[in-house]
Amino acid sequence: MKYNKLNMLIAVTALTLLSSCYGDDGDALIVDTPVVTDPTDPVTTDPVTPVTPDTVINDFESTQGVFLISDGVTSFENSASAGLIVNSGAAYEAASILPSKLIDMSSTDAQVISFDFYQNTAIELGVLAKLEGQPAGSYPVEVLVTTSGSGWRTLTFDFGANRVNSYPYGNGQPEAQPLSDLTTYSKLAIFIGFGTETMGAFLIDNVTGGLVGASVPDTDADGLIDSVDTCPADAGDATTNGCPVIVVPVAPPATPSVSSTNVVSIYSAAYTAPVAVTEWSTSWAQGTTHATIDITSSYSVQQYTFSDSGSGIYTGVNMASGVDASSTNNIHVDVWSADSSSFKLKIVDFGADGAYGGGDDVEDVKEIAISANTQWVGVDIPLSDYPALTTKGAISQFVIEGTSDGTVFIDNLYFFATALGTSPSSSATTPSLAAANVVSIFSEAYTAPVAVTRWSTDWGQGTTHSTEEVVTGDFVQKYSFADGGSGRYTGVDMASGVDASSSTNFHIDIWSADLSSFKIKIVDFGADGAYGGGDDVDGGEEEITITTNNQWQGVDIDLSTLTSLTTKGAISQFVIVGTADGTVYIDNLYFNN
Repeated sequence: MKYNKLNMLIAVTALTLLSSCYGDDGDALIVDTPVVTDPTDPVTTDPVTPVTPDTVINDFESTQGVFLISDGVTSFENSASAGLIVNSGAAYEAASILPSKLIDMSSTDAQVISFDFYQNTAIELGVLAKLEGQPAGSYPVEVLVTTSGSGWRTLTFDFGANRVNSYPYGNGQPEAQPLSDLTTYSKLAIFIGFGTETMGAFLIDNVTGGLVGASVPDTDADGLIDSVDTCPADAGDATTNGCPVIVVPVAPPATPSVSSTNVVSIYSAAYTAPVAVTEWSTSWAQGTTHATIDITSSYSVQQYTFSDSGSGIYTGVNMASGVDASSTNNIHVDVWSADSSSFKLKIVDFGADGAYGGGDDVEDVKEIAISANTQWVGVDIPLSDYPALTTKGAISQFVIEGTSDGTVFIDNLYFFATALGTSPSSSATTPSLAAANVVSIFSEAYTAPVAVTRWSTDWGQGTTHSTEEVVTGDFVQKYSFADGGSGRYTGVDMASGVDASSSTNFHIDIWSADLSSFKIKIVDFGADGAYGGGDDVDGGEEEITITTNNQWQGVDIDLSTLTSLTTKGAISQFVIVGTADGTVYIDNLYFNN
């Protein structure tokens, strides 16, 4: 022991601990951290006689190849040729020693760990020594001893006689296993005040025990042994915990220009996401680490670093609930990497039940090429490139998968709708209902009893209309909405009232490249057949969802759900209402039973 070298250390520590004994309000905290006295003072200490051990794990003098790790403690460092441990006050916090050679505890003659221990108070403490980093098939083991009194003393941990399996493998614990035989270990963890909230500074010295085992490998030859190297297969340095220095983007990607009305966002500063991301990296990740990186003080992106550990390189991204992307036909992501040429993106829909594994889940994966390094690359992928993703109404998970070791940064992840064509190039499906069961408003398949006199009324706002011939002999009605600040709507007037009193449903075929919905109102002028005669009724604005862009979609409305449409004998008007800027084509309007 080096007590003559500790005087300055203890004096500095005394001032630190004294100041830490008071809270923000000046009241003393209830912690046992009085001023540390000089351990060479014969009045307050009883130094033990130095002993040269046969097997030294760490004597804090020649520390080359021995690594000190703070596994919860505020700090653990070699100071004045002793190990200084500063506890934060948590119930379970460790200071760990990882030597460059394994600690071999397999010999029955060398199954004791001991070290000299100094505390400056006389309180009773539980001190636990735990051996970890064992071969597969064995379990970590530990020994707990109790000590009291101030000053130096030697603590002895007899693993041959007193060890137990560590949590959760010990007797009565969740994964209880038979007592593990002693083997070789790469780590000795020391818990001071085990199981209690113990704040303070403590010293350890002359850590001995076991036999000297084989050298701990340094696979990537970066000077950090594998047991302390976060990236054992990739050379780095101590400042990055053994991982390669990651090159990061210095500026955000270009701001997306897609209209928010056409976007279902997952993550982007440009749009509001309808559902929160709850996990950017799941617990079942393999070979992947994640971080949220601040490029500027107000702008963040997601970072994924892949290092193949032999079991794959991937992680999951989970949403709080299913995202409805059924109105979209593309997905966008901005990606930046200095060292990767691609990664894979899997999209998972949990189906109508909204639950993983409910029997209706669908998913598909696509590899995404990173066409240029050290610059943001915007990637747009048609969802048709995910053919197995047959539903999009409850997108609940993504899987980010590395195709090689490296790091990618991700931003602006969103679904969006865009026109694959600006107008329909084919007709809607020809209706198959018998004419006797149909009261038609507009359809080449049926004869309408009453003519439409105006497809767009003069009191419309923010709406333009035209009749278009999509194929020879097939005409449809086109409505384009552009909100000028006064709304988006127009009326459709019949020459006289249409008697749909025997009908139970209303049908309409729709096509849009850029809308996710619009609204329609059905108006009955009543027995007098005149607007404003006192007996007018309407069904209210019924919103119609456009589930898939760029293809015809048939929609049937149950008239019983329009409870305010109490009469149907003089249907005289429709009102078409836009919910966003865009265009919708309409065909085959009819009532039926």
